Amino acid sequence: MDQQRIFEMTCRTQRIWREGPCDTNEFDSLSHVKLKSWRLPKTSSVELNDPKPKLRADPNQRIEQFTALLGGAWRALGVMAVVLTCLVGCGGGGSGVGLVAPTGQTLYVATLAAINEYPTGILGNIPPTAVISGSSTMLSLPVGVAVDSLARLYVADERAASISVFAAGANGNVAPTTLIAGTNTGLRSPEGIAVDPSFNIFVADTGANGGAGAVFMFAAGSNGNVAPTATLAGSSTGLGVPVGIKLFNGELLVSNFDASTVTSYPFGGLGNAAPTSTIGGPATQLSGPAGIFIDPAGNTWVANRNNDTVTEYPSRSNGNAAPSTTIGGTFTSMVGPEGIALDRAGDIYVTSENNAVLEFAPGSNGNVVPSEVLFGPNTELNGLQLIFIN
Repeated sequence: MDQQRIFEMTCRTQRIWREGPCDTNEFDSLSHVKLKSWRLPKTSSVELNDPKPKLRADPNQRIEQFTALLGGAWRALGVMAVVLTCLVGCGGGGSGVGLVAPTGQTLYVATLAAINEYPTGILGNIPPTAVISGSSTMLSLPVGVAVDSLARLYVADERAASISVFAAGANGNVAPTTLIAGTNTGLRSPEGIAVDPSFNIFVADTGANGGAGAVFMFAAGSNGNVAPTATLAGSSTGLGVPVGIKLFNGELLVSNFDASTVTSYPFGGLGNAAPTSTIGGPATQLSGPAGIFIDPAGNTWVANRNNDTVTEYPSRSNGNAAPSTTIGGTFTSMVGPEGIALDRAGDIYVTSENNAVLEFAPGSNGNVVPSEVLFGPNTELNGLQLIFIN
């Protein structure tokens, strides 16, 4: 079989998860095809020139596309095949496959029109322990998810332009206890979400401020068509399509998809405020950063959609700083990573566009195989977005 035919098969299979035209100029290996970026609009149409790739949210369309899996199943099954064939440290440096154990925590995964929950450290083809979905939830395309100290679940819904709050232990077709939505909110395409210890809500919105994006802060207890109490937006902020957002030690950290930067701000320094630090430049290897996570030591972890990597930066990194860790390569099975989180044992969880959550052992670096993979029909995973571990 010639290379062009393999390219066509590979591209066609990846398009089951990632819509967009195949471009031979972007073909860089027989096992990986770069597709033109597009992001999910609020309607059923596709905007091919919009900067952030997104999965198609129309379930009927995806059911029709599922038939294509019969001819290209090798691409999806490759996720599990790598794990089964690599028993220790495949590829480049790092620890490779390591032993992982349950940490007693819960992994929350935003999927197409649902939030799925799983125990950390026990992956495979397992069913979720809880699924929030159905008409009563009012979820349309949930992207960001967070949990507060009272175990309440916060969801940023890109298509519905809303923030939903669900009671602790919510499961099934349940209504949110709080819904922030309406013209006064300023919400257009909310994605990343975070909650501070006082229950103030911070959300990164990729569609606000004329498409440059903004970060909105809503006071604790906000509900309905309410205005944010503060907004981070403007030419001085350095925001460029903000997607991921995290709070750490009085700082707000934002991943900017279009600008390929990570910017930091003090909690009290919103408005058109300049960042106190910016990680950006060719040495950083940032490329379409989406999900972001800050570990207890203050190290910043980023999922890079455009170059299929996870990068880590030491605490207080600034400027054109090289990452201390880069996870990427064929053995990782990473395709368009979006969400990232670490559990208390230091295991690294990353969502991949092939409907899998990849778990890497602490200390993993380079082209390493995942220690565990959450993948298969029992998982009910479909169109993975951002994740949270509580």
